[in-house]
Amino acid sequence: MRLRDAMGPHIAALMRLGISVVLNCPANTVASRAWKRILFEAAGVAHQLQVLDGPDAVCRARLQRRNAEKHTTAR
Repeated sequence: MRLRDAMGPHIAALMRLGISVVLNCPANTVASRAWKRILFEAAGVAHQLQVLDGPDAVCRARLQRRNAEKHTTAR
C-alpha cells in the first residue's frame, strides 16, 4: 500500500470535520495535483493552492531551515 492510499481517507475525513489541512509536499506533476484534487473533492470542501516559485537554492535553504526548526521545537 502506498502512503497516499493510507493517508488519503484520513486527510479527507479531517477536512470533512472542518479541520484545515496543509500538505507541504510537491505538486509539480499532474499525478500529484490530481491526488490533491481527489482529496478535496472526496471531502466536498473548498481548497486553495499556493505556489512558491523560487530558485532551487532558496527552496532548499527554506526546507533545511524548516527541518532544523522542527527538530528544535519537537524537544
